[in-house]
Amino acid sequence: MAYTLEKIKEEFSAACESVGVKLQHPISLNGRLSNTLGRVKYRVGVYDGEARPDCIEFSTKFVTNGADEDIHRVILHEAAHYIVTVQTKRKHGHDKVFKAMCARLGTDNDCAQTDLQLPIMKKYMIMCPTCNKTIGGYDRMCKTIKMIENHDGSVWCKTCGCRDLKVWRTDV
Repeated sequence: MAYTLEKIKEEFSAACESVGVKLQHPISLNGRLSNTLGRVKYRVGVYDGEARPDCIEFSTKFVTNGADEDIHRVILHEAAHYIVTVQTKRKHGHDKVFKAMCARLGTDNDCAQTDLQLPIMKKYMIMCPTCNKTIGGYDRMCKTIKMIENHDGSVWCKTCGCRDLKVWRTDV
């Protein structure tokens, strides 16, 4: 199933309602987000110091190219940020309060630390041929890409330790 903005709004709203919070802020897709999969933007009150959600954004490229289960996890992750801010009027980052809300919503809290990235968006990809893990991506030809076979060992797969990495172009 391909995700649309309406589907994202439905899932986000359902997650909020499951813990008694009503979604009252706009959700949009942002084509400029290239490393961020989703985010809740906040405003902090000048006089009271309270944080209030302003809007929720998801990367257009991630929603277009990402796997459905990854998109669902990011929706729940951002919903947890939104809910704890609405309930406590404070930004929590990835603290205990946020992690508890993630558990309550039934998702892990580490979307930012997992393999959920936007590799499909990059023109040049570095891949480990041993474990098939994507190591990184670049939008333009750089020294690392040009010299991957002759690199000084500074780029390697952190999963299996392989230093014989390969490069491929995604736009051909």
